[in-house]
Amino acid sequence: MSPRLLKTILDALTQVKYIKPLKNTYALDHLGLKFKQNIIKSIMSGRTDLSGPLTNRQDYKTELQKGHSTIYFNNKETMLKIFTFNEEKQKVHFSSNQLTKDAKLDLCNILKDFEQRPAMIYQHYLRTRRLFWKQFLFNPEQLKVEENEDKSSAQLKIKLTDFDIDMPDIEVETVDVMTENFGHANWNLFYSSLNINAGAMAMLLDARRLRQFRQNWRLALPIKAAPYALGIKVLDESQDAQDLSRYIQLLLESESIPLLINEEYKTYDDLGVPYVITIDKESLETGVIKIYDRETCWHEQVHLAYVAPRMVRTFQSREIPDTYSLVRMKYNL
Repeated sequence: MSPRLLKTILDALTQVKYIKPLKNTYALDHLGLKFKQNIIKSIMSGRTDLSGPLTNRQDYKTELQKGHSTIYFNNKETMLKIFTFNEEKQKVHFSSNQLTKDAKLDLCNILKDFEQRPAMIYQHYLRTRRLFWKQFLFNPEQLKVEENEDKSSAQLKIKLTDFDIDMPDIEVETVDVMTENFGHANWNLFYSSLNINAGAMAMLLDARRLRQFRQNWRLALPIKAAPYALGIKVLDESQDAQDLSRYIQLLLESESIPLLINEEYKTYDDLGVPYVITIDKESLETGVIKIYDRETCWHEQVHLAYVAPRMVRTFQSREIPDTYSLVRMKYNL
């Protein structure tokens, strides 16, 4: 397989507003920032013991003493520029001389272990951090971990190897074992500094892929981090089809699922939209709609009553009753 052209991918991501050029530097644009925020949300998904965000690093000691098992805070002096790209020298390098307040997310975690197995606890924590980053990568094997000799610190890096230009390893997180345990012998504390901007950029570069079986491009973003979860495309020009589309749109928006309406399939692929709901004349006759899968290009048939529950389960990992069951409950059928 021929290597991917970095400049072509950068131009494509720029065109769909995921990144923006700043002289020889690229930064996240508005969809890239939304993608980054979805990555941050995934860190905190389902957690009820998170405090913050704290405004300075010293506050975490107070929060830990209160008994929180996880706290997080934003570091004010972190990297804004993602990388510089010099086409003549065919070299990419990273720059960190500009500052912003939200490029890094810092975490402090307590793992309690009454049998005092610090080495095992450390490996367990490091494994969870590897799994976190791997879920966002098209090729999880591109994540690598470098540890120091005494196993008290580790750097997690993404190595992008299939470009036409040598790419440096992109460091996305540093994990440190903390010596302080605030008087609790069974506490194992870990401090993580996540470079969210660099991580988001690495994932965007990784996700812009050519389909082998159809020879067209798509942005293979993980479904729970894509800025647009769903597209809706109407293939019938009748008013009934438009009304059905609006009804489905309202159902999904009421469940806070971000939508993109009536774009071309290529646009959906370029933007990384995981699924597209297709409404045609048959949908009006049978109540069955088709769901286009970005990765397989197949259409799955789903009855209208089960569309919202299916999408909520997919994107938010929770259950809601289907329309058919709601009607039966409302009218005591």
